[in-house]
Formats: sequence, structure tokens, C-alpha cells
Amino acid sequence: MKLSVVIPTLNEEKYVGNLLNCLANQDFKYFEVLVVDADSKDKTEEEVLKFKDKLNICFIKSPKRGVAFQRNYGAKKAKNEFIVFFDADLKMESRFLSKLVKVLKKRNPSMVTSYFKPQSNKLIHYILMGFYNTYTELAQLFDPIATGAFICVNKKHFLEVGGFSEEVLIYEDSYLARVMHKKGYKYTLLRFPAPEFSMRRIEKMGLKQYLKESRKAVIAYLEEGKVSKNKDIDYKFGEF
Repeated sequence: MKLSVVIPTLNEEKYVGNLLNCLANQDFKYFEVLVVDADSKDKTEEEVLKFKDKLNICFIKSPKRGVAFQRNYGAKKAKNEFIVFFDADLKMESRFLSKLVKVLKKRNPSMVTSYFKPQSNKLIHYILMGFYNTYTELAQLFDPIATGAFICVNKKHFLEVGGFSEEVLIYEDSYLARVMHKKGYKYTLLRFPAPEFSMRRIEKMGLKQYLKESRKAVIAYLEEGKVSKNKDIDYKFGEF
């Protein structure tokens, strides 16, 4: 089995090298990496190309900016049956992909997501991640959710549902999980080893503001089934 890893980027020079280093150190080696960049103004491309001798990696310039568009653009260029989407600021253990492959071979799901742990030592961040993991566990029984920091999909099934919706502001990842679930595709939750989720958005916004915006987004998602781009919610790709 081989995987295709797709990473959307926009001004990620401070973070993407850590993710690529994690990928270079995986004990599973059979994967390509497609970094889909939205015209970064920093040294993202230079950081990515430092790994050209360590990874089967391709730096792709996206014709349009937007996390959903960039993921979809990379997915269409992916060569393998299963696509792994990572955010550029994620970190993971060296056994993460080998564990994922075992799950794919054993269960043959159409979508896999996971628990997360914070890239932080702050108690509040562990509490927030604990709430997220608990809700993810419960939600899989009735309305599965996912986060784009890590999602793995069967490429054929992903494309059949149209990929990530480019018409929503936020939670395009959970909206994808909902759409695939409604189509009857199999969803699997990977609990361990949990990848490390960046808390930089919370740190920059401040906990109070983050919780305020998250509350508005969650209410909109639950009421409407998705979060429209015209919603008054403080979220912009690439600004954190």
C-alpha cells in the first residue's frame, strides 16, 4: 500500500519544516508528499525544498487561495488510493503512518480521523483537546466530525462526494465527514498514537475570543448543517 500526503500552505516557513521532518522520520516510507502552496510571501518553498532528498516531495503552486481548494487541488494530483491531509503545523510520532496503514488494511474505511493532543504544556489546552476528543468519540455514533489537521480518505469516494466544500467558511472538514457518512461510507477513528495539534490560533486570538468565535461557528454548523461564508465569524486561512 502507498499513500499520498497533501499539505496546504500559506506562509508556513516557521512550521512546515517540523511536519516534513516528522514525515521523513516515519517508519513507513511508501508515500508521496504534495505541498500545495497559495503564493506564500515568506520562505515556505525554501523550507519545503530542503526535504527533496529525504522525501518524495512536490511543491505545487495553487491557482487559488483557500484551504478547501488547495486540498482538493492536491487530491486530484495524488497518485495513490488513499490520501492523507495534514495541516502544515502538525507533528506526529514516527510510527503514525504505519499505524494508519494497519487500520486501512484491516478496516478498509473511506475516512479516518483521530484524537489529538496539544503542542503545549498548558492545562487549559489539554482540557480543550480532551473535550474535542470526547465529542469526536460520541459524534461518530450519529454525525461524525473530523478536523483537517489530519484526515485520511479513500480518493475515489472523496472525489465522488465532491471533496471539501469550497462554499463554507469553516468546518469544511466536519462537513466532509457528514457528507461521506450520509453516503454510507465507512468512518474510522484512530485514537493512538495521537498527532500533536498546534494551539497557535488559540494563543494568537486569546482563549476568550477563540471560545466566542467557536461558539458562533458551532451553533451555525448545528443549525444549518454548515457554516456559510457570509457568517460574521473571525476566521481567515493563513493568518495564524
